[in-house]
Amino acid sequence: MKLNKNASEILERYLLGIRRALTGKKREYIVKEIESSILDQLEERCPDSSEITNAQIKDVLGEMGSPRKLAAQFSPQRYLISPHFFYAYTLVLRIVVPVVIGALLLSLIIGTITGFSNNSSLPVLEILGKLWNGVFMAAASVTLVFAIIECVSEGKEIE
Repeated sequence: MKLNKNASEILERYLLGIRRALTGKKREYIVKEIESSILDQLEERCPDSSEITNAQIKDVLGEMGSPRKLAAQFSPQRYLISPHFFYAYTLVLRIVVPVVIGALLLSLIIGTITGFSNNSSLPVLEILGKLWNGVFMAAASVTLVFAIIECVSEGKEIE
C-alpha cells in the first residue's frame, strides 16, 4: 500500500498537528502509534488499492477527529484546582467568604455608628459594592493560593 503525494502531505499535516498539540517525553512515540493506526485502518479499508487517494485518507482522518482533540486523549488532564484539592478548596471558601462578609458588615456598621461615612447619595449600592468587591477578592485570593499549591505539588504525593 502506498500513499499518493497529496495523501501523504495530508497525513503529514495531520500528524504535525498532533505533534504540536502534544507535550512530554512520549510525544514522538504517540505520533508514531497514531500514524501506525491510521495506516492500519487504511490497509483494512482498501486492501486492493495500490495507491491511497486523498478521499480515502480524508475519510479515515475525519473519523479520527481533529488533531488537537485526538492529542488531548493522550495528554494528562489539567486542572486549575484538581479533584485532590477541591474539597479543601471549597471548605476554605465556605469559611473565608462568610468571615469577609461579616468583617465588612461590621466595619460598615461601626463606620455608620461613629459617623464616619461618605454621605453617598446611594448608600445601599455602596454597601453592596463593597460587599461584592470583598467577596470577589477573597474568593480570587483563595483560588490563586490553591492554584499555586496545585502547580507546586504537581506530581508529588500529598497525604
